[in-house]
Amino acid sequence: MNPLFVFKNKKYKKIYFWLVLLFTFSYFLFKNLTTSIYIVNVPLFTLGQKVSLFFSALFDTAELKYIPMLILVLLFILSISFFFLLIFILLKNSKEVSKGKNFFGTFSIFLSILGLSCASCGLGLLASLLSFFGVSSLITYFPLHGLELGYLGVIFLNISNYFLLKKVKKPFVC
Repeated sequence: MNPLFVFKNKKYKKIYFWLVLLFTFSYFLFKNLTTSIYIVNVPLFTLGQKVSLFFSALFDTAELKYIPMLILVLLFILSISFFFLLIFILLKNSKEVSKGKNFFGTFSIFLSILGLSCASCGLGLLASLLSFFGVSSLITYFPLHGLELGYLGVIFLNISNYFLLKKVKKPFVC
């Protein structure tokens, strides 16, 4: 199934572009907002320096110099943007979306959010759940130190995108 049929419509291209920008900004906001706010509260800087340092800290890309992390963030942003575009198209084209069919989409977003980040930040909830069973320390033995779970989340998200594509092509219309 070719997902490019969605992008034949210029309106959908624009929506996808804005979704990518929104999720990119949200990623930086989620990762760097506390550091940026901390810089604003330092009394040693002038107002101009605070504004400059705030935005440079907010859009800090030091973490993305690690290639597997950069690939994961790009895949996640593109996949989640496509997911919400498909949801928009499906809701626009369908009069009513049957309940209970969106479980895979919600589940895949949950899994991808758990895995998207460094092993110490993004896997906090998963690590706490695994610690009940004593397996949270096994993450350090993975070759990418837990980043594999982020890729697993992106895979689940793209599986849900596939099912949404099928629904967009043949929506359930009452």
